[in-house]
Amino acid sequence: ETAGKLLVDLDAADFAFGAKRWPQRTGDTGIPGDFMPKGSPTRQTVAGAEAVVFDGDGDYFVGPFPTAALHAPRATHSVEVWVYQGNVRDQESVVSWGKRWGRPDLSLAAFRYGTDPDLGAIGRWGSSESPFESVPSAGQWHLITYIFDGSHQSVYVDGKLDNTKPVGLLDAHDMLPIQLGAELCGDLRIEGPFTQYSGALGKVRIHSGALTADQVKRNFESERTAFPGLRPKPLRQPPVHRFSFNAPPAPAPDGTKVPDLIGGLSATVRGANAAFTGQSVQLPGGSSATEAYLDFPNGLISSWENVT
Repeated sequence: ETAGKLLVDLDAADFAFGAKRWPQRTGDTGIPGDFMPKGSPTRQTVAGAEAVVFDGDGDYFVGPFPTAALHAPRATHSVEVWVYQGNVRDQESVVSWGKRWGRPDLSLAAFRYGTDPDLGAIGRWGSSESPFESVPSAGQWHLITYIFDGSHQSVYVDGKLDNTKPVGLLDAHDMLPIQLGAELCGDLRIEGPFTQYSGALGKVRIHSGALTADQVKRNFESERTAFPGLRPKPLRQPPVHRFSFNAPPAPAPDGTKVPDLIGGLSATVRGANAAFTGQSVQLPGGSSATEAYLDFPNGLISSWENVT
């Protein structure tokens, strides 16, 4: 369901491998123009769904310029994104227009999937930022919906309200293109990697009006089966080696053995300053002449034609 005009409508199934553009599905109601890739975003199947995958360090799309329906003072809008994240960082931007580090305040529209406790969900530059009350869990598909109705902005996750708050006079910068996976800063460069998206996108929709709570829920329910998530399958054959780093918390000096629980071999800690935590082994990094690394048995990989 739509609110106002459907200005942007993108589906990952339309982005071909190596394509020079991600075409829209909006037809006559949309903002003219497609989204052009920068870096090397790819199309893959992620957890059962077609997706465009961003590496978080140079992959993004530059879209058409938003009309006054998005950048005029108090312009209402709704942004819907089907997203999959393996590792949620502070301020990763999924969709944005306007720019950071600009004046006046509230001149950025940045819709994020991040853990930042103040602005992990919506960035406006100035006041009126929004976090997630409950950050959507990593490792599964989510429909995140961001809405501004003229006085309040709200965030929904999988059809349910996460938070809402009153905001001031939103007035995004004119004549700056829509970005996917990135945000523009004051001098119109792409902001550093900490705001660049490092996950998968299945669908992106931008409306010129505010979706109702019922519409948000119905859109989620109508599409959720297309984003099924990970489904376990039995192994065709069991593992032949297994090293588990779950020794009790303690230093792991040079020469410490880590047993192979299946194959009967052992890995060996070499160097200094390694430690077991009870769930992992911590390696400090640095020169292999002094700092710790793990030495696995010779032939562990090279003896096989195929290996996982």
